[in-house]
Amino acid sequence: MVDRHPLAASAVRMGMLDTMGRGHCIVLPFVDKWGEHNALMTPLLITVPTYNDSSRVEKTIEHIARVFEKLGNARVLIADDGSTDETFRIVLRLLSRYRWLAASGVTSNVGRGRLLREMWSRVSADIYVYMDSDLATDLSFLPRLVSCIEDGCEIATGSRYLPASKTSRPRGRYVASRAYNLLLNALFHERISDHQCGFKALSRNAVSSLLPLCSDDRWFFDTELLVVGERVGLDVRELPVHWEETKWDRTSLRRLFRDTFVILPPLLRMIWRMRKMRTDRRQIERVGTCRSRDCLELPSSVFDATSNSR
Repeated sequence: MVDRHPLAASAVRMGMLDTMGRGHCIVLPFVDKWGEHNALMTPLLITVPTYNDSSRVEKTIEHIARVFEKLGNARVLIADDGSTDETFRIVLRLLSRYRWLAASGVTSNVGRGRLLREMWSRVSADIYVYMDSDLATDLSFLPRLVSCIEDGCEIATGSRYLPASKTSRPRGRYVASRAYNLLLNALFHERISDHQCGFKALSRNAVSSLLPLCSDDRWFFDTELLVVGERVGLDVRELPVHWEETKWDRTSLRRLFRDTFVILPPLLRMIWRMRKMRTDRRQIERVGTCRSRDCLELPSSVFDATSNSR
């Protein structure tokens, strides 16, 4: 499968084989209208992770194009998570149509969290945005999301559950989602209303600080960014959005139970990590006066994040 990927040969030639330590997984070079690159540099990066999205990826890009002129100097990166259908080839065909569009990804499915960490580690940007490929969140809120970072906050996230939000989704998933967020509020003593909304923006400082601290490879990465970001003192703000479910008209009890069991292992790991990081806010605030990593047993990037956010 790897050998048949349209960019596999280029990736091997550029020395990118198995850079993720996953056997036969290849990290692909960035490719755009002008060719192939090892890295990207842009003031604003909008990343759209995809996986077997051939039925909608072209419409997604066309929809983004309609709001793109409001964003100024930006690049849109389609980051493919090892799709086995024609998703990546469709994106390659569209590169000649949009000068701001770029594509990259991996040749095996590694999960959204791991994919975003790999892509962002090779991009130099002032603001990093990512959104779900189904565009469930109304894109008219994208300029406001970016403005939150420009105004000084470190992490801006869309919320489906603020008073001004409008959300349309099956009742079962709505109830399960609200219960999940309330559980996180109780466990980690924070007030974020919606951890899993796939519509987030981060500053350069937040990305450089949080990537070494976030370890989940899959969808719990959304939660991890916010919980860890708050714990190390970054400014996290929520933005009410309009959101419409596009994947399921209804959700079976079997699926809800399955999702519950899927979330337990990363949630338990998060609880353990928060205890290890000594998450008492009074101790976190000692970072400003204690420069030794032994004070809180946190990586040096945490000290930098906290001091820079003051």
